[in-house]
Amino acid sequence: MNYKPLLAITLGATLVLGCLAGCSSSSTTSEQSGTSSASNSSTETSTSSASEARDPLDVSTITATNETSYQKITEQEFDDLSALVVDGKTYTVPASVSDFTNNGWVGAIISGESESVEAGKSTSAKLYKGSSGSADKIQITCYNDSTSTKSWDECGITHWWVDFNLDTPTSTYATSKGVGIGSSAEEVVAAYGNPTMLQEMSSTCYLDYKYDVYDLNIPYCGVTLGVSFEIDINTNSVVSMEIGNA
Repeated sequence: MNYKPLLAITLGATLVLGCLAGCSSSSTTSEQSGTSSASNSSTETSTSSASEARDPLDVSTITATNETSYQKITEQEFDDLSALVVDGKTYTVPASVSDFTNNGWVGAIISGESESVEAGKSTSAKLYKGSSGSADKIQITCYNDSTSTKSWDECGITHWWVDFNLDTPTSTYATSKGVGIGSSAEEVVAAYGNPTMLQEMSSTCYLDYKYDVYDLNIPYCGVTLGVSFEIDINTNSVVSMEIGNA
C-alpha cells in the first residue's frame, strides 16, 4: 500500500488545525490585552481625579507673625502687591475703569454710593463680566485724585475685592504672585510667607498680609496696604481676596 498520499493528507490536516488553534489563541490574547489596557486607563483617570481633591485645611499648621510694625515696601513692590491679574491680564492701581469695559466688562455704582466723586474722595462700584448681575464680578473702590468733581467711572480703581463664596467664576483671578481664587493656603504661604494676621471663623479663615506704605505718600492708600485671602477650610481653597488700603 502506498502510504505517501495518506501521510501527506494527515500532515496537511494537522497544519490546518494548528493554524486555527493559533489564530483562536491570538484573538483571545488580544481581547484580554485590550480589556487590561482599558482597565489601567480607567484606574489612572480615577487616581488623577482623586489626587486633585484636597484634604481640609488644618489651620493650626499656619502661624501668623502678629507683627504690629509692618514691612516697608518700595513703589515697585507696591505696584506689584496691589495689582490684580484677571484672565492673565495685569491691572495696576490706579487702574482705569475703561481698561475693563474695553475688555467686555460693564460697571455699575453700588446702591447708596455717589456717582459723582468730589476731589480727594472715593466711591464704591462693581464690575461685571459681560452683563450686570454676572457671577463674575469685582467690587472696586474708585478714587478721584484730581482737583475737581468727576464721574465715578473716570476715577482710578484703587481697591479690589473678589468674592466667590456663593458663585463659581468663569474667569481666573490672581495676584501678581500667581495665587488667587482656587489656590490652597499652602500656596498662599509659599508665595507670601507667614501671614501678618490669621483669623479663623467657623468654616473659613483669613490670611492677612499688611505692608507699611507711609513713606510712599500714596493718598488713596493711607499708611497700610493690605492683601487678604479668605480660605474655605473644608476645601482648602481661596474663595475671596481683597487688595487695597488696610
